[in-house]
Amino acid sequence: MLGFVAIAGCASALFYTNPSFEDYSSFAGDRLVEIGTQELCNRKVPSVVSSVWMENCPKLISKQKEALSNITANFTRRFNFYLFSFYTTKIGGNNFLTILDIPEYRVRTFAIAGQFRVLNVDVTRTRRIGLDER
Repeated sequence: MLGFVAIAGCASALFYTNPSFEDYSSFAGDRLVEIGTQELCNRKVPSVVSSVWMENCPKLISKQKEALSNITANFTRRFNFYLFSFYTTKIGGNNFLTILDIPEYRVRTFAIAGQFRVLNVDVTRTRRIGLDER
């Protein structure tokens, strides 16, 4: 009987602490700020733009966290098992922002007890199409 109560207590705790879709969107927004900063702020740009862009780039991207969280929600699918959840997000590529050569990311995340663990990230680099190739 004591074992059943312990299992029921653990299951209840997991049920109530299973992160919501909104929690995941916020988590993913934070991750996109990190990725965006790495991908966009470390690029070589013409020297005229460089001084302004490179100095403000991380700040500009971090100010977009809420928008990035909302965008992520549109590209995410949740598999809710009530005690835990799996999330799959597929975002980026030329279908996302056609003017930039942004890789496509497929991220699989496990959520349990208020925590997120990224299981794997698949990155596919797409070839940027030049104006003469369209």
